[in-house]
Amino acid sequence: MKNFGEKLKGLREERNLSQKELGDKMGGITQQTIAQYEKKETVPKFETVSKIANALEINPNIFYSDFSQSTADDSEEIGERIKELRKSKGVSQKELAQKAGLSIGSIQGYEQGRYNPKLEAIVKMADALEVELDNFYDVLLQHGENVSIGGKIKAMRLQKGVSQAALAKCLGVSAAMIYQYEVGKKKPKVETLSKIAGALGVDLKVFYDDLPQKTMELKRYENIALVNEFENACFRLVNFPDSEEITEKYEKLRKKLIDRLSCM
Repeated sequence: MKNFGEKLKGLREERNLSQKELGDKMGGITQQTIAQYEKKETVPKFETVSKIANALEINPNIFYSDFSQSTADDSEEIGERIKELRKSKGVSQKELAQKAGLSIGSIQGYEQGRYNPKLEAIVKMADALEVELDNFYDVLLQHGENVSIGGKIKAMRLQKGVSQAALAKCLGVSAAMIYQYEVGKKKPKVETLSKIAGALGVDLKVFYDDLPQKTMELKRYENIALVNEFENACFRLVNFPDSEEITEKYEKLRKKLIDRLSCM
């Protein structure tokens, strides 16, 4: 079984990174320090291992033998999905790497199940392949960061290219609050999730796996969101009565609201 240093060297070389380049990606770690890790002269702290994993765009669990089997199983599932989607689009590994801004070694490693892609890498590959992130959900929801509502918020935000600060501004909260939602320190209420969904332009249902229990709440807050949107359209129509675009949107929302209320 490979030790930490051997794993680190192998993963670094697969990405065609020099020791100096890896150190730079970690925020200024010296080439000498990376060399010491690889030669087993120095043992990195847990926090440093996380930085190394981030720089290499892998799951840090790959460095720990206790997690090796579960990591391998997870990686194989995700790797198969990446390969399946890539081939269905007629895209080579090299082309996917270029479009996603990843190394070809990373793409090969993901598909062969040698390591797990980080959420950010999955978002990049989904965008490069022009597929919805939902294509990965049935695999990702079984493990990893996407298992939580916070992970889903982060995934959707990244795919839409929205920063934590921008999303926070839309919601009228601090960027720190968005961070706490994403890392699971705080759980947003359904009403807050409704606002997040609206700001990101996604269906509120994407945040829930227990739909039977949430149906009434979802209906309630979806209708609130629709009413708010209709009220905004009314305001715009009053102020811009000659705008065909605003008039058309108002009519569509009015009909949608009538249809929604008739089903309640």
